[in-house]
Amino acid sequence: AVTLSKLVDNSVEPAFAVPFAVYGFWVGGFLQLLVGIFEATRNNIYGATFFTVIGGSWMARGLTMILQQTDNMVKVDTPVGDAITNIFYLFFTLVMFNLNRKMNKLSMAIIGTLCIFFFLGALDGTSEVLEWIHVLIGIILFFLAFYGFMAQMVNEVYQRVIFPTFPIRKDQTSLGVNDAAGLGVQLRPNVARLRTIGSFDSKGSQDDNSDSSSSASSFSLSPRQEVSHRSFHEARDVKSM
Repeated sequence: AVTLSKLVDNSVEPAFAVPFAVYGFWVGGFLQLLVGIFEATRNNIYGATFFTVIGGSWMARGLTMILQQTDNMVKVDTPVGDAITNIFYLFFTLVMFNLNRKMNKLSMAIIGTLCIFFFLGALDGTSEVLEWIHVLIGIILFFLAFYGFMAQMVNEVYQRVIFPTFPIRKDQTSLGVNDAAGLGVQLRPNVARLRTIGSFDSKGSQDDNSDSSSSASSFSLSPRQEVSHRSFHEARDVKSM
């Protein structure tokens, strides 16, 4: 919208800047930041990293526009600063695009388009043709991201593929668009197991040691999970003292 307002006079009402900034801060920024935090609880390292960084960038962008339009605390545009910011996000999205090669083609399309978007954003102001292409890429990115949202939501609700994400490998089982687990741990089952073991341990003081040990031994934990599990309960015991 900002670029389009520069290209075509009166195409975007100046008063639109304030509500756009507010929605950008809360919907585009804060909600994505929450999504990133929730994805971390699923051990979705890719989703947690991507959504927290992009959410933070939207919050920063929205707050900057709010300050420009209301309190005039930011009085001038900073094209050099904007270019540096876009270059930073370009490198970030290039790294995420490289990780997409083990995920799905839909995520590759979204992140690849986002790379082009940030690249053109870094060149903003150098050519009117490039600015028009920037607007067009932004529209394409919107439709790709909206399809990704539908695929993520609908596939998880119905637990089957309604909107295909075009996985890279045929043996992929995840229905999500931005799902990639951390080292040695799956996305959901192991998190559920840790919570279940936590519930067993909470009742351990009332049960025999043999019962609690047999309950815990029914779960297979990696060394990394055992350390995390032990550290959690040690911290809980210290807190209760």
